[in-house]
Amino acid sequence: MTRLGGYELWARIGTGSTGAVWKAYRGGSASQIVALKRLRSSARSREDVARIRREAEALAALDHPHIVRLVEVVEDGGGLALAMELAAGGSLDTLLAERGQLTPGEVVAVAAPLADALAAAHRRGIVHGDVKAANVLFTAEGEPLLSDFDVARTLGRLGDDQVAGTAEYLAPELLDGAPPDQRSDIYSLAVVCYEALTGYPPYAGAVTEQFARVPDLQGPLADVVERAMARDPARRFRFAGELARALRASVPADAIVLPGPASTGTAIASSPGRERRGGPTETFGPRPPRPQPRRRRWPVVVAVLGAGLVVGALLWILLSIAVP
Repeated sequence: MTRLGGYELWARIGTGSTGAVWKAYRGGSASQIVALKRLRSSARSREDVARIRREAEALAALDHPHIVRLVEVVEDGGGLALAMELAAGGSLDTLLAERGQLTPGEVVAVAAPLADALAAAHRRGIVHGDVKAANVLFTAEGEPLLSDFDVARTLGRLGDDQVAGTAEYLAPELLDGAPPDQRSDIYSLAVVCYEALTGYPPYAGAVTEQFARVPDLQGPLADVVERAMARDPARRFRFAGELARALRASVPADAIVLPGPASTGTAIASSPGRERRGGPTETFGPRPPRPQPRRRRWPVVVAVLGAGLVVGALLWILLSIAVP
């Protein structure tokens, strides 16, 4: 049995861009089962390790019932591992792969507590930066949890002109050079809502055009999702708490029910069947200039045809008068 920092590594349960995740057990008087994420440690200096430890411990101060709790930071040879609360109910990514989509009430039951969690983090000055279906986990009782806060910054993987995230969920202003903030987290959570309602994200990659309204959905919930996904950050909700309240008010209270757990059990990283949908966390440079949209030629054609019809009508009238 492999051991690490007092933990027995039982089984690998996921692999992501930041490292492998193991189901691990620590015995003794405070025995517990955790998810142990072994961070990739390529060529890190002692200063890097010390900084990562400080930032990870700052994340551990986030104490909210809908945030995956960081138990402790563990020495892992020349690197570090993060012992985290084990989410035994699987991920939203896996659940959507099984069910396809959720009901509006189920979406609100999942997303509103996550918006509350973001609000708590934002009050501490912490931005998530990678909200996506694969980072939405569930407890054994089906309660939603938000995981992988601030992964890119904590791992020191960003340059001054770069941003990390997952293309389908990334707010468009981030690729234009704006720093991530609470409004970019709100945008990403709204994309998660859209995906849960429809079964697919609104874009196949980074946003380039205005998204289509949620298909087959009308009313307040569609309005909330559309506002939270506005291209202009100023048009979105100002705070995640506002989004949480708007979500809860958008459907009848008796319709807000948690979805059943995914049958595949614990999931930390994106499952293979869903990897192609949401994709892994990536690092992006400055966004290139957007191509200019092609001008539609229909208005010109219609105008020419209309003028032709008017001229023809006038000629017909004149001929009718001239010929007795």
